[in-house]
Amino acid sequence: MAEQYFGLPKYLLLSKAPNSKLADIIQNPPEKDENVVILIDGDPDYFRVIVNYFRYDELILDANINKRGKDHGGASFFL
Repeated sequence: MAEQYFGLPKYLLLSKAPNSKLADIIQNPPEKDENVVILIDGDPDYFRVIVNYFRYDELILDANINKRGKDHGGASFFL
């Protein structure tokens, strides 16, 4: 799996899901640098869905995403 980088303003995540696991990771990074990059080991196709949900307030699934089942690529862990 290729490494991919996603950018999301901290305020956007914290205002939309302040009690999520992802917000906890952002608020308590392993390093205390303001510009720290946080590595999340997961499928970037599924993580893109999570990031886009925060950006656009809607669930955008492409053809590569499994639409069946309760948990799309671990999304419930982050949300």
